[in-house]
Amino acid sequence: MLRLERLVASLQARAASGPGASPAAVPADSPNDGLTERPTKGADNPPYIQIHAQLEAADSQISALHRKRDELQAELGGIERHLAHTPVVERDYTAMLRDLDSAQLEYRQVRQKQMEAQTAQNLEIERKGERFTLIEPPFPPEEPASPNRPLILIFGLMLSLAAGFAAVALLEASDRTVRGRGDLQGLLTAAPLATIPLMFTAADRARRRRQRVGAMLGGAVCVILALATVHVFYRPLDVLWIVAMRRLGLEA
Repeated sequence: MLRLERLVASLQARAASGPGASPAAVPADSPNDGLTERPTKGADNPPYIQIHAQLEAADSQISALHRKRDELQAELGGIERHLAHTPVVERDYTAMLRDLDSAQLEYRQVRQKQMEAQTAQNLEIERKGERFTLIEPPFPPEEPASPNRPLILIFGLMLSLAAGFAAVALLEASDRTVRGRGDLQGLLTAAPLATIPLMFTAADRARRRRQRVGAMLGGAVCVILALATVHVFYRPLDVLWIVAMRRLGLEA
């Protein structure tokens, strides 16, 4: 706005110094914040008329900006009032939340009573009982009622041991090979004159080492399978560990 007013003042001075200057021209430094009406009657200078139109447009823009400023100030005042009322709104919101919780609790109680009444009504209608009162709601079982997994594991272990011993005894009874001095004496009914001890070759020793390694690996696999079976079908291993530590009095 100041730039435009300075431009208007310079153009008015130039128009006044040149030919055809209008005596009705008004200086640019007139009061009333640049919003005073500037007469254009009798002015025949085109630059003056153009600058006057630009100045009127600038005045209109200034008026619009003043109105916008007033609106923003009013909006700012409303926001400040809302901010001033924020603690009150928060307190009311907290009270409403408490009322909502109380209403939900009361609704659940009424709903439970309604279900009890409906059940009693159905029993009365079907003549299955004169009065039904739900003393305690049912709870899901903490452990299965059947099958008895510890008993199954014990019987399985006993049967597996018995089957192993029976298989070994059956194989020994059906084996007719001669493997020592006693077997030879029982077969010939006479004592041998001499016996040659068993001599192991390198292949025999390697085979025996492989057998020992295989036996250890098989035992480790059996132990892992047994622990996995107990963990899946009986009870988790961490629970068993905690129970054992508690019974031994080692739990912190």
